[in-house]
Amino acid sequence: DTRQSPGGSFARRGALTQKKASAAGATTRRSAELIRCNQSIDEAAREGDVVRAGETLLKFERSGGQPDSMSYNLVIRACARAGDADAAERWVKHMEAKGVHPTLCSYNTLLDACAKANKAEAC
Repeated sequence: DTRQSPGGSFARRGALTQKKASAAGATTRRSAELIRCNQSIDEAAREGDVVRAGETLLKFERSGGQPDSMSYNLVIRACARAGDADAAERWVKHMEAKGVHPTLCSYNTLLDACAKANKAEAC
């Protein structure tokens, strides 16, 4: 018999709803982890701690997290505050290598780093 019992379709819908809820919960957890990561990077960037900002992002990547453009921009900002144009450029390249497209903010912050390092001609 190819007919479905009335309860069968509801059971399948219930299972799909549970899968969607589980996926939404995983997405929410990933989003919360990304927000915490970005907050930690931002804190390091505000303090001008390039090493800690970069290490925080790399640790997040190694744990399976997927940083967004803001994550990278915060690290680039830490480099700019420290006047480290070379590090800022490396982070833009790392960002691209990871498949995250640099934004206007990324490039403006890179230019800021170059200006602070008196390397405007290099950028």
